[in-house]
Amino acid sequence: MRSRILSSKKVRYYIVFNFLIWIVLLGAMIFAVFESENKGFVLFNIAYYSFFFYKIFWLRTAKLKNIEYDDHFLYLVEQGQEIQLPYTEVRDIELKSLTGVHVIQLYRDFGFGKEIYFKSSLWYPFNFKRIDQEVYNLRRKIEFSKYMPEEEERDLALASSGV
Repeated sequence: MRSRILSSKKVRYYIVFNFLIWIVLLGAMIFAVFESENKGFVLFNIAYYSFFFYKIFWLRTAKLKNIEYDDHFLYLVEQGQEIQLPYTEVRDIELKSLTGVHVIQLYRDFGFGKEIYFKSSLWYPFNFKRIDQEVYNLRRKIEFSKYMPEEEERDLALASSGV
């Protein structure tokens, strides 16, 4: 039973919107190259904005994942597949940017890196109380699971695998 969806599938709209903004900016810069007399400065600006496109869009926005959680597991939904992570593998959850991008740090790499980025809401600055409460509840469950007895953790792992 899943209790909460931490990041919705609407994050795809955020990714597309962010991508379109950068394409428009890059197009405007290319247009400025053809219209400008000082082409060196404009070429520098294109390289500069291309670097920030890579840094901001690709490294931050393209890494956003859909996250769900229940009482014992964190679910990473990616490309139609669901990856189940126990809370004992989660090191910490931090707010990475003022736009509401959070990062979940893991103790080990599960094939997709030691960090999972998620955006909790498209309207994060305006509904921060609700989102911060959700993240606080998840942090509390993670901290509680670190003190769970090993027998109970093993039973949960067996129950989730269908054995």
